[in-house]
Amino acid sequence: MKRSIFSTLLTLLIVLPFTAIQARPTDPVTDTKEKASIVLCGHCGQVKGSDVCCAKDAIVCSCGAHKGSPVCCKIKLSGQDVTLCNNCGSVKGTDICCATDAVKCDNCGKTKGSPGCCLSVLEKEPVHEQHE
Repeated sequence: MKRSIFSTLLTLLIVLPFTAIQARPTDPVTDTKEKASIVLCGHCGQVKGSDVCCAKDAIVCSCGAHKGSPVCCKIKLSGQDVTLCNNCGSVKGTDICCATDAVKCDNCGKTKGSPGCCLSVLEKEPVHEQHE
């Protein structure tokens, strides 16, 4: 009797930790703090909430966006804000978002020429490097 109780307890002590580990697998993507998505203004093409967003004195390009904005001559503005993919820099949910055959930028690793290519937001000041 004592032997069966001992073997049952020993089995439980060995098996329970493994089942607990399997019940809550670790995922490096969800366990790390994910960067917030970059949102571009649907009216001017600048980073939403930045100091240059919808600036009255900005030069407007023939495409309708502010000249030099991340979306200038890249996408058509519809008036609705645009969310960029953190992985590739393209507009989230489009056909070209995270395309496997896309050429990657050597500087930032995102899709070369995408609105998010070399775009970083530091304290609401957008920085967009121009490629040669």
